[in-house]
Amino acid sequence: MKYLLLVFALILSNLISAQSLRNITGLVKQPNGSAIAGASIVILNSGKGAVTKTDGSYSIAGLPAGIYIVNISAAGFASIVDTADLSLGDATVHAILSPSYNNLDEVVVSAEKLEEKIQRIPSAVSAFNARQVNEFRLWNINQISGLVPNLYSANSGDYRNVSSIRGITTTSYEQAVATYVDGVNQFSLDTYIPQLFDVERIEILRGPQGTLYGRNAMGGVINIITKKPQNKLDAYTELSIGDYGQQRFGGSVKFPLIADKLFFGAAAMYDQRKGYYTNEFTNTDFDNQKQITGNYYLQYYPASRFHAVLNFKHQNNRNDGPFPLAPDKATAFESPFKVNQNATTTMQDDNINASLALHYDPTGFRITSLTAWQNNYRIYRRPIDGDFSPLDAITIVNDYGKEFNNVKVFTEELRIQSKEGRKVKWTGGMFFFRQDNPTKQGTHFGADAPLLGIPDANFTLINTNKGENSGIAFFGQMTYPLAKRLELTLGLRYDNENRKLTIAGEYQQDPDPAFPILSDTSASDNYSAFSPKAGLQYDLGGDNMLYLSYSRGYRAGGLTPLGSDPSQVPLSAFDPEYSNNVEFGWKNFLLNRKLRLNATLFYSFVENVQVPTLVLPDAITVVRNSGKMTTKGVELEVGATPINGLELMFNGGLTDASYSSLSLPKDGVMVNYDGNNQVFTPSYTSLLMGQYTLPLGQKQKTRLMARVEWISFGKQYFDLANTISQDPYSLLHSRIGISSRHLEVYVWGRNLGNSRYIAYGYDFGGVHLGNPRTVGSTVILRL
Repeated sequence: MKYLLLVFALILSNLISAQSLRNITGLVKQPNGSAIAGASIVILNSGKGAVTKTDGSYSIAGLPAGIYIVNISAAGFASIVDTADLSLGDATVHAILSPSYNNLDEVVVSAEKLEEKIQRIPSAVSAFNARQVNEFRLWNINQISGLVPNLYSANSGDYRNVSSIRGITTTSYEQAVATYVDGVNQFSLDTYIPQLFDVERIEILRGPQGTLYGRNAMGGVINIITKKPQNKLDAYTELSIGDYGQQRFGGSVKFPLIADKLFFGAAAMYDQRKGYYTNEFTNTDFDNQKQITGNYYLQYYPASRFHAVLNFKHQNNRNDGPFPLAPDKATAFESPFKVNQNATTTMQDDNINASLALHYDPTGFRITSLTAWQNNYRIYRRPIDGDFSPLDAITIVNDYGKEFNNVKVFTEELRIQSKEGRKVKWTGGMFFFRQDNPTKQGTHFGADAPLLGIPDANFTLINTNKGENSGIAFFGQMTYPLAKRLELTLGLRYDNENRKLTIAGEYQQDPDPAFPILSDTSASDNYSAFSPKAGLQYDLGGDNMLYLSYSRGYRAGGLTPLGSDPSQVPLSAFDPEYSNNVEFGWKNFLLNRKLRLNATLFYSFVENVQVPTLVLPDAITVVRNSGKMTTKGVELEVGATPINGLELMFNGGLTDASYSSLSLPKDGVMVNYDGNNQVFTPSYTSLLMGQYTLPLGQKQKTRLMARVEWISFGKQYFDLANTISQDPYSLLHSRIGISSRHLEVYVWGRNLGNSRYIAYGYDFGGVHLGNPRTVGSTVILRL
């Protein structure tokens, strides 16, 4: 880090010129001519901005010559994007903002690692801005399931989310859908913070994103951007209550410490609820949850061409009753939300995510360095039930001290990118990571173990797996104009990873000390992958375009850990999995920002499919390369404001994902499952949303709002043998309330039809039901 800061200091001292700096000024008004005070003006890809005064005026000073893209937004109004040309001198950018219930937002995303309008990106991208995140009541990232075409996400029972896009799904700790928060790769399910609050926007990139995002983005990317401090005092408080003891209290404060130079921001959230389940063995609630989450910023602008952002995030989760699973589908529906377990515990799950972003903007290009540190410590404070029954047969122990089950990840990304207004748009860079993943877990066989066919009782098998992984990648992408309206995009990424796994085994007879049965044994392997991209995009004028693209993604390979089942050989290597995707898209923004219509056709071919097997009782995932899969489908996104006050949205997708080749072991022989459907992949998803807003009073600053969401899922399977399935089902959500500039009050309901459905299933038969009907109310106070 010292050397990196030194490099940036040298760049600053030698390259910042004495050329004159320029200004952007303007007025922001409503269609009736009234000024909009407190509107936010942000220069994309710089973090610089301003806030309008009471007369709607603003000024952004000290900008080097160049072309800038400006995003203008205000609470309750549809945002717009404009261009400021400072090549020859100062520029004036005025804006007229319409109420958000009359026009659609011009959405800005950073899908290609540069902020730009979503309608100008030649790929399938969905986005939810801060207003939509609030209106959809998105508290956890898995709640975007079904809101985005062909996206499914569910909690597996331990507060981790398993996500699928277009049939490319996460089936092990190596994700198939990568998640980024403020530019930082949430490296694995262990270091992942799913809680959503104080969010600026959520972006979902569908299809392989290997060129710019690399490992584990073969299905797509979920990109979460939180709100940054600006040159004004900004604060809010949120209080939510609901049934099942739901309580959610939080807030945020952001302000300049030194005007135009140094900014501070802090946001925190406390969230708790009683369990949806009842443990019949103890006659108590099961799956009670409490989380404390924080996000803290320090943003510094020492010079006109340089700024730094220091960020620290944490989440501390306590779950009294993780893995509330029914033993099979029939039991889940006959006795919903009931378990019968004698061994109860509290899961302690602590995450830390810290990052330092350095941005330098010399003439003609920009440089970004993003350094991040992630840490997860996750244990069961007491042994957890491993047989999911009242028997004292099997429990899992993993509290062996802070040395184990304590994952640490360091990442560094360095990018160089072209600036706006250049004929050729390009991005190049490198990425490095180091991961240490030491785990220690004991499988205890109690007094009732012989009832399950175990030949002994009152002993523990203790397995230690120490993973040391590192990798480096180099990537580049450019877009070149072939003709006035036709552009060509080419990209390539090279990834190289090294993996090492050291295992050891111990045996412990109660109450004697443990003794080794397998001394330290190690294996290592190396993997590399090329991820190309190619595409053509044709500009139809305005924000309308056609595109055709090919992209490739991959999921990293690995080594099989040591488990308690002697039939599963540890340290066996499995190779990376590759997806190849062809996509044709049509994007339209029509009728003066009253209609958005995007359609996509896709076809993907997946090679070297990583097929997981969950080995019980210690829940070790064994992965083999044993399949080929194809997935194809269609997607449609429509947003409209047909009349004043009415906003409509339809997002729908069809996916046909099946294995052209698949063989799995069963009872000691290989069984052919060619033609079976992919897991965690509904045959269709659809969202139909309607919201009506009624302005009140002469100035119309207070609004009544009513909203309905109808989310549907097609049939899906949860095991590769296709024996555990969920028939089509729908969820009904609703929200009604009143809002003004400083206050929002509304009541909400989710799954109002109280649909019973399987949200997640395991190949051994255990299933986790989706959440039942919940209702509640929320109050938000804003400064």
